[in-house]
Parts: sequence; C-alpha cells; structure tokens
Amino acid sequence: MRAPARLARVALVALLAVLTLPGSVLAHEDAALRQALQRLEARVQLLEARVGATPGSAPAEPAPARAARGEVAVRYWLGRDDPFTTEPTPPVLRQGRHTLAAQFELSPAHFGHQSSGVFDPLQDSSSYPLAALAIDAQLHVAASGDYQLVLHATPPREVGGAGQVSVALALWLDGVEVARLAPSSGLAPRSVPLQLSAGSSRLRLTLVARSPGFGPSPTQTRIEIGLRGVDALTPTPLAQLLSYPLPE
Repeated sequence: MRAPARLARVALVALLAVLTLPGSVLAHEDAALRQALQRLEARVQLLEARVGATPGSAPAEPAPARAARGEVAVRYWLGRDDPFTTEPTPPVLRQGRHTLAAQFELSPAHFGHQSSGVFDPLQDSSSYPLAALAIDAQLHVAASGDYQLVLHATPPREVGGAGQVSVALALWLDGVEVARLAPSSGLAPRSVPLQLSAGSSRLRLTLVARSPGFGPSPTQTRIEIGLRGVDALTPTPLAQLLSYPLPE
C-alpha cells in the first residue's frame, strides 16, 4: 500500500474513534477533543512532508521498467579481415539494436540483411571467409562468486575436414578483458572461469568465425553462450542476463 493511502487510513480510523465516543464525553470534553484532532492533523501533515506527499495529490508514478532482457547493441562484419585486429576497422555490414536469442547463427540474415537467395555471394567462403560479431550490453549478475562462461559453437562441417570453420571469443567487463577462447573448430562446449561481482557491468563480447577460404561459409556457424554458477548444473543463457547498454 502506498504511503499516502496509509496516512489516509490512519486519519479515518482516528476520526471514527472520535465519532463513536459517548455523547456525554463529547459534551464535557469538547475542548480536549479539538486539541487532540489538531495534534492529529499536525502529525499527519508532518508524515506527509516526510514521504513527499501533499493532501489530495495523485499516487506517485511507478519507476520506469528496465530495458528488456536480451536487448543489446550489435555490430556485424563479413569479409576477409578481422575487425578487432585490423586498422582501419573494416566497414560494418549491420549494426544497431538487436534482441539476442539463446541460440543464433552468424548469418547476415539473422541480423537483418536481406539475402539475394540460394546463390547469395555473401555465402561464398572464398570471398567472405570471416564473420565477426561485437555485442555491447549491460550484464546483470545477482550474486558475487565464481562462474564459468560457456561457449557452445557449432561451425559447419565438411566431409574430409579440410575446410573447417574455427570460432574465437573474447569478453570485456567495464573495459577490462576478463576472458578469451582461442580459435577452435571443435564441436564440444568450451568454458573459461570468471570471478564476477553482484550488480551491473558494461559488457563487450566479440566472436570471430573464420574459414580457410574454401569449404563451408562461416555464416552457417551456430552459437550458444551461457553463464554457469558454481552449483548450477547447466548454464543460464547469456541473453537472459543482458539489457541494452547504458550511455557511456
């Protein structure tokens, strides 16, 4: 119940108590009752001043809801050069606000780029051997402690294994690099330990999927990222712990 409503209820109860007094008391102690009501009114005004309410004022508006969980800022590249190690940075293909899914594909279409069809040149690994993604968001952690950042990448496979796609990951919190996973074409989940503090941190996570320039396209790589606590049997999808980044 809101504070002004509680104050009104207290005043109403006090008034009812006065009105139910015997008539003889009202007749002989009228002055004392007026003084008591004046003290009650002064007390109510003092309480209203403390909570910031004014008589007859409307209830306070609820606090704005936090940004939707899983909504992040992304930048997506497709080309030959690693945008995180190349200067100047290659032109970005897609960027903007994006709702991150628990599992997603590093394809242009997933990030809103219209495909030209089955023979889309962006699917040609000889021309576009690298797909890269940068995620900026606020990470919300309920409790401080030890965690595991878990990456389950499923790069496309080629019969014979010569054209396998490798996937690398790096993570920064509040501008400090805290985790890195080297390029690997393996299908098994990989993890790296983290020590996290409760509260909100600014997150930047980068992914790079690279092919040798032939074979399957890196855009066919599927990604799942989670955060697992010490006692958790399975990781929590990272998307559930993220919201749109606050202004720097």
